[in-house]
Order: sequence, then C-alpha cells, then structure tokens
Amino acid sequence: MIGRLSAVAVLSLLVFNPSTAAIGADEFPNVVGVWTGTYNVAFSKGHGHFDEENHGAQMELHVVKQDKNLIWAKNRWRVKAYREWHDEHTTGTFDLLERTKLNIVEIAPRPDIGSTGFFEGHVKDGKMYLTYKGIGKGISFAVVLERK
Repeated sequence: MIGRLSAVAVLSLLVFNPSTAAIGADEFPNVVGVWTGTYNVAFSKGHGHFDEENHGAQMELHVVKQDKNLIWAKNRWRVKAYREWHDEHTTGTFDLLERTKLNIVEIAPRPDIGSTGFFEGHVKDGKMYLTYKGIGKGISFAVVLERK
C-alpha cells in the first residue's frame, strides 16, 4: 500500500506540477515575432561614445525563425538621445531542462558602437525578461520585452 501511495504521489507531482503543465516534453514557448521594450544601459569607462554614462534606450527583438529550442533573430536598438537604429544578428536557444529559460548571443557589425555580447533570461506570462552582458565593451542592462 505504501508503494502504491508513493507512485500516486509521484504521478500527482508530475501531472499537477505547473512547470510541466504549461509546456510539453517537446515544446518550448513560441517567441516568433517582434518584442519591444525600453531600458537604462550602463556604459563603462573607455567605451568611446558613452563613457561612464547611463542612457535610456529602446530595443526591438525581431525573432524571425524558431525550430524547437533554437531561435534566429535580429536585435534592433538605439540610445534614445540618437535617432539611428543599430541592427545585430543573433541566435539563441531555450534551456532543455528549464524550458522557459533563454540564452541569446549576438554579433556586432559596428564594433565602434555595439558590443558582442549575450542575453540570459526567460519567458513568462507573455513577457521576455532579459539581462545583457556586452563583453566586448563592458555594457550591461536588463530589459522586459513585450510582444508587439
């Protein structure tokens, strides 16, 4: 009887666990589309354009393709004080265990302004929560993106 109760308890945890209820074994959140948000960004000393400053910025993440856990996107961003948008191509992957957790890596076609870096984050309640680490120029920020 105890063995049967244990099996029922384990099965109940698997069936009623909110993290497994929302996403199936082969499913990941569908993130194809345009995601937008605003944020404050910190620039390190020696950046060249924005030494030790905090600027408001805008971001559009255009996710153009998704194949299961993999994504392809274009990151469009601009510092609000300037009109010019910058485009950086990216690829990303959802974590295979924590299926709402997301990592994105980009290349910077204009290293004088941009920075090769990566995002870590997750998708929850229709929003994308990302933290950026620009390893080439010492840029960092966090942003909440919403689907346009």
